[in-house]
This record gives sequence, structure tokens and C-alpha cells, in this order.
Amino acid sequence: MSAALVREVHALDANLALYEMITLQEQVNRTSPQLVAVTLVSILGGLALLLAGVGMTVTAMTACLLPAWCASRTDPARVLRD
Repeated sequence: MSAALVREVHALDANLALYEMITLQEQVNRTSPQLVAVTLVSILGGLALLLAGVGMTVTAMTACLLPAWCASRTDPARVLRD
């Protein structure tokens, strides 16, 4: 089969140099570590996005609720006298 492939490729372009012919399944098996790396990076990127969102939410809630909480614990009459 490889001789037939070489003959057909040379019929299309005689200047092409064929050095390795592998099946599609062999190519998929070779790229498997890349798939693991891409999956890992995707999971870590999603986790970073989630943590950033939670951090921003907590920061915003703290910036809004903390002054309101402090104001609610203050006696309005005392504030007006001072």
C-alpha cells in the first residue's frame, strides 16, 4: 500500500519528499498528550475565571455592605450632635 501511495504522490508532485507515512489512528495516538495538556489548561483557566469572579463579588459586597453595616450601628442623634 505504501508503494501505491508514493506513486500517487509523485504523480501529483515529483518534488515532494515522503519520509514517514502513518495511519490516522497513529496520528491521533501521538497527539493524545497534547489533548491532555489542552484539557488541563482549559480546566485551570476556568478555575481561574471562577476564582476571579468570586473575588470580585466578595470585594464589591465588602465595599458596599461594610459602610452600610457601620452606619446602621451608629446612633443618628449622636452623629447629629457631633
